[in-house]
Amino acid sequence: MRTKRIDNTLQEYQSLEEACVGLAKLLGLDAPVPQQVAIAALYNPGYARNLLKSRCPIKLARLLKNPPSLPESLNTTEIGSKELLKEASLAALRWARIRFTQADQETYNRRLRACQECENCVDAPAKALYTIAALGLEDSAKKVCKLCGCFVARKALAASESCPALDPFNSNLTRWGEPRT
Repeated sequence: MRTKRIDNTLQEYQSLEEACVGLAKLLGLDAPVPQQVAIAALYNPGYARNLLKSRCPIKLARLLKNPPSLPESLNTTEIGSKELLKEASLAALRWARIRFTQADQETYNRRLRACQECENCVDAPAKALYTIAALGLEDSAKKVCKLCGCFVARKALAASESCPALDPFNSNLTRWGEPRT
């Protein structure tokens, strides 16, 4: 019964970050579980069952530290070109609605620092779409968020944008320290 609960609960979340927070709550943890743990629990019912049945903190810690391997098709973090174009278009519309207002320097610096410290901040993939989008950016600004696919330096500058990752210590805030939208 509890395994069905975890399967249903994880599938109801709108984002992977929400699933991480929700699974942590089910397990009685104070901080979100790692993304690989939430994905493994969703795709491996036996692993999910073991997480829920684990009453020993040492065993639970071992399970959380060593989620089972996933098929390669589930390990991909790259966002497709179609999704990137859609998200970029929506971001541009949101930014246009507020007359292309940029975040103030202090907000921009705080956001960018949070992005640079995040495990989801990676080098841009070698794809034509990223190569075109990176024109005019300095090499140091060519990092992207693997959750949304955006160049972090550009996203952090747009006042209309929000971070897709949850704060690991406060699920009501994003990693930028701003309220979730």
